[in-house]
Amino acid sequence: MTQPIIDLHRPSASAEPRSRRQALVARAAACFQRTFEEAIPRVLDDVDDALYSMSERAETLQAQAVYFESMRRLRIERAGLATEFARELSRRIGDRIALARDGEGAPGPTDTPTLALVDEDELEVDLAVGNMTAKLRDRCAEELYALERRLEALLDVESIDGAHDPLGPGVVCEALRAACMRTDASLETRLIVLKLFDRHLEPVASHAYRRVNQLLIEAGVLPEVRPKVTTVPRPPSAGRGPGPAPAANASAQSSVAPAPGASSGATAGLGATVETGAAEPDGLMAVLRQVMAVGASGGLGAPAPVMARLTALQRTMAGGGVVADADGAMAPDGAPVAPSNVIREIRATGATQGLSNLDDLLIDVVAMMFDYILDDRTIPHAMKALIARLQIPVLKVAFVDKAFFSRKLHPVRRFLNLLAEVAVAWDDSQGTDDPFFAELEALVARVLNEFEDRLEVFAEVLTRLEALVATRESALEATASEVAAREEEAERLAALRDWAGEVVARRLSPTGVPEVVQVFANRHWRDLLLTHALRQGVDGADVRKADETLERLVWSVLPKASPQERRQFVLGLPRLVDALKAGMEAAGVAAAERREFLSILATLHLRAVRGGGTPEPPPPTPVAVADDRAALETAIARANAAVHAAATARSQCDGMGATMVIARLRGQRVLVAHVGDSRAYRLHDGALERLTRDHSLREELMARSGWSAEEVAKHVAGNVVTRAVGPEASVEATVRELEVTPGDRLLLCSDGLSDMVDDSRLATLLADRDADVESCCERLVAAANEAGGRDNVTVAVVDVGTDGGHVMAGASDVGRRRSHNEDALALCPGHGLVVLADGMGGCNAGEVAAAMAVHHVLAVLRSGAEADAGDRFHGEASPSGEPASSLHQAVAEALPGEDDPNHWLRLAEALQVGDWVEFRHADGRNLRARLSRIGGDGNRYLFTDPAGEKVSEASVYALAVEMRERRLVPLADVPLVERAMGSLGRRLGEAATAG
Repeated sequence: MTQPIIDLHRPSASAEPRSRRQALVARAAACFQRTFEEAIPRVLDDVDDALYSMSERAETLQAQAVYFESMRRLRIERAGLATEFARELSRRIGDRIALARDGEGAPGPTDTPTLALVDEDELEVDLAVGNMTAKLRDRCAEELYALERRLEALLDVESIDGAHDPLGPGVVCEALRAACMRTDASLETRLIVLKLFDRHLEPVASHAYRRVNQLLIEAGVLPEVRPKVTTVPRPPSAGRGPGPAPAANASAQSSVAPAPGASSGATAGLGATVETGAAEPDGLMAVLRQVMAVGASGGLGAPAPVMARLTALQRTMAGGGVVADADGAMAPDGAPVAPSNVIREIRATGATQGLSNLDDLLIDVVAMMFDYILDDRTIPHAMKALIARLQIPVLKVAFVDKAFFSRKLHPVRRFLNLLAEVAVAWDDSQGTDDPFFAELEALVARVLNEFEDRLEVFAEVLTRLEALVATRESALEATASEVAAREEEAERLAALRDWAGEVVARRLSPTGVPEVVQVFANRHWRDLLLTHALRQGVDGADVRKADETLERLVWSVLPKASPQERRQFVLGLPRLVDALKAGMEAAGVAAAERREFLSILATLHLRAVRGGGTPEPPPPTPVAVADDRAALETAIARANAAVHAAATARSQCDGMGATMVIARLRGQRVLVAHVGDSRAYRLHDGALERLTRDHSLREELMARSGWSAEEVAKHVAGNVVTRAVGPEASVEATVRELEVTPGDRLLLCSDGLSDMVDDSRLATLLADRDADVESCCERLVAAANEAGGRDNVTVAVVDVGTDGGHVMAGASDVGRRRSHNEDALALCPGHGLVVLADGMGGCNAGEVAAAMAVHHVLAVLRSGAEADAGDRFHGEASPSGEPASSLHQAVAEALPGEDDPNHWLRLAEALQVGDWVEFRHADGRNLRARLSRIGGDGNRYLFTDPAGEKVSEASVYALAVEMRERRLVPLADVPLVERAMGSLGRRLGEAATAG
């Protein structure tokens, strides 16, 4: 039943009506808050669905990654965000009710976004919240107006406007803002979520206002609030400059009306009828739409005195004065100072006095556009400083030709976009002395010196820039193509080696083939097949002959059950022996080993013709080995098994492995074990001796087949490691034992050093006894980087002392060209151990492989002993033997593990040759790279740096993990000005929404 209508505005209200009014306000507030708390889970579901849909429709990889990250963060923060929103909403409603009851104003967000010059991040959040508030007021205008009139009656106040309404959209939007800002998400993610709330809050707000109004109507509070459309006068000019606004500007403002309820101008009594105004577009948005609209006709120019003052400032910048000093400024910590937004600074000088409203607004629009540009992480500092010098010319262009805002092919926009495109392929380490950068500086200087209001200047510098970029692109493409060709050749060689292994495996498939023949075929005959295939191709005559010989060899050692088989064997034996002798000689098998194998083969043949009655002779008995040697072999075998299992089980670890070199020192004796092309050296009496021979195709061809270096270079353009820890189910390490004497200096290193610094230079650096082991390591790493640093560089130096008093040190560096440090190094002086691993597989796969290899070797060689205080670790290996980063988690987890487990894989697969990415690291070091080639049947991605040198090669699965962890970020392929305009549009709200 409806409560009796009581005039709550009579001069002497009794205590009972006042108490009732307070109770009704409390009930209204509780109903309002409960409606939002009940609806917020559904809104969060809608926002989640919207993010997924946006990611599916995203036009760029970068945008898709941002939407996925926003969706992930929203799911993580969902419960906390809902709780925080409810708490903030309750607090803000209570505060505003108390302030209204006490008759005080309340600070709050304005319902209309402005272009106030505030902190960039705060500005964007303010605009998003302000836009959301304005739209809710617009779309809930009728219910909201009636509710505000009823609250005025209950709170006994003259007027409640949008900024102080205790149940208005501002309260809801500010509560959402506070909840979002307390999450751990990035600002970009918070803004995306806020703007999606904007889209999905309207039905909730409308329902809430209807519920509260109905509650108050049933309580007898203003049962009727009759709406009426009123004519709203044009607001006064907001321009800073003197003089009337131009006709175009007046036209833009003629339809602008204040938000409903902004100023009621009357006190409504309970039971009265109140009129409401119709919602109309926000004034600022209408003016901005007018800016875009006049672009088609060229718009109006700024007054001559203003242009003259700006030109004078522009000339000062050209001479290196005033705002131009940001180009090379450095902070106290040595970091470059970001270029400043000089458009904001010149307003304080008075240089822009006398502008129309429209042109005055343009200053804010262009300033905000450069806010975005100067905050763009994809533009390196030197290039950003160069673009920053164009701020005043671009502002003048906006005054002279407002088509700048509407024409994507405007010459000024094309010039800025092309500069930014060049910046993507630029690295600050190249230095501003680079000839290409000097050319760009000259073009910018020409604009500063020559541009007044003649746009042809930009057209001319654009033509020159396009020619420069075309020449540079051609040179970079040629270098990158050479790198890609080398990688393609390396893939071809690896494929040939795999083919040779498959041929051998097929010939050894019959059961009962003696182990000694299996070992011989895999160790020597596979290399012979590969050697012949390199010279003649897989269909060459020598290849067919070697294959046939292997087939006859296997048949010869199998039991001969019939007289016909035995007769065939006897007739063919001389030819088989001759072919085996020739093949072993061609394969570089040592004479002693050849004789030994033929002797064993004779015994096997005797057994075969007797039907298997003679026991199979054991393989050659190895020389007795020390415990340390056996431990080294066991350690490497265990490391191989672990890495191989991980690579087989996880697609993101496809292709991973590691080369290794290990030194185990016992007094004056050292054992050196290695797999692959990681090396060990000894400096003895001033002479440098290499202790290892690379397990690489080049070295093995020279050693086994007698090929000269020239012949190897002719047939093998790229190097291929023939042994590594992890790629195959088993691996054979080479172990060497030698005596060392006090004063000897040992060096263990990855190929990042040995490929860049020749042995004579290494000998000189190691022979400098003024340098202790730490300094020696630093100098070796520096030498590799000075020579180009094309790969990760890891070194360990050991000074041999007396009675086991050896001193060791190590260092590891990513190098100049690589995206990741895939090396790992452990130094354990107490155990006399140095373990170095160089990862293969690219990105996180190589890092994981190196870390796992070091970990498992240490576990065996330390025999369970705890790490000593003196142990040191470099790269990804930690004292516990586990990776220091989250890389092992990538091995243990499925790719993303979310609703769609393949979305990161799809992002990686969407990369195309020519796309630019940025490899990011926790230490702040970032590296730009271009996808130059996709090989390996579409699963090997090769990246090169801005100079065309190799940065990384990885599987698509490894790239997916990198993208998930935000260590690999595709760079935007949307032109710079379009990105800035898009950001500006998001800040100010879409024109359609504003209308």
